[in-house]
Amino acid sequence: ITHLPINPGQAGVANILSAALAFPNGLVAFTYGFVEQTVSADDICPGLQAGILNPRLLSIRQADQSGSAAMAVNVPANFAGVTVKVQAVDLATCTGSNVVTETF
Repeated sequence: ITHLPINPGQAGVANILSAALAFPNGLVAFTYGFVEQTVSADDICPGLQAGILNPRLLSIRQADQSGSAAMAVNVPANFAGVTVKVQAVDLATCTGSNVVTETF
């Protein structure tokens, strides 16, 4: 699974988080945190090695037939200048994507 860049990556507006190459029609969890670190995240998916310390679940979306999933997130204006780590998790395979770093 691959997490794609956050669009537009700005505070105070809706941002699109998207992932590709997930299990077709499977579930994809979008997580975020503030520190990049490999940790066990069995509470999200058994055996998952997440790339974010204390990952927080944003939402779970269903991938389409090609394995793509996306969601919109309203990033508060007070997040301007804040750096966030975001990772998608393919729940069918318990596989985490690359970690995307975004400074809003």
